[in-house]
Amino acid sequence: MMTQQARILHPERFAQAAGFRPYASDSAEAKARLIILALLVDGDIDEYELMALNRPQTLETLGITRQGFVRVLHELCEDLARLPNDGSALSIPRPLLSTLFNAISEPETQKQLLGMISAMIQSNGHISREELQYWKSAAQAWRQEAGHA
Repeated sequence: MMTQQARILHPERFAQAAGFRPYASDSAEAKARLIILALLVDGDIDEYELMALNRPQTLETLGITRQGFVRVLHELCEDLARLPNDGSALSIPRPLLSTLFNAISEPETQKQLLGMISAMIQSNGHISREELQYWKSAAQAWRQEAGHA
């Protein structure tokens, strides 16, 4: 029970223990990392996802500069390289993914991010199994309605 409470109160410590860089709860970096994962989860970033990312309000909503976003992208790629991978879609252990989602605790921020994740994964007109699972995991972690991606 104490471990579960600690995971919720200090998710950045558990992400670090799993080999991921620690970002403060509800920080721009923690939010950007989740959006980047939405782009990478199916193993392929396409032009439509990049166009959705390049909308002016996207980085503004995350509270991060383009330079900061690129830094988080590089850091995440380094962190992901340390995970076992079968070479296809991104495979993040569920406990680690839950820890990353738990780094966002503000309900309004969770709602915004869930909408952004949905927009990213729908941008190319096709939602992969991995993208849908990622969205459902976010909705479940944040206890949002998981009716539509």
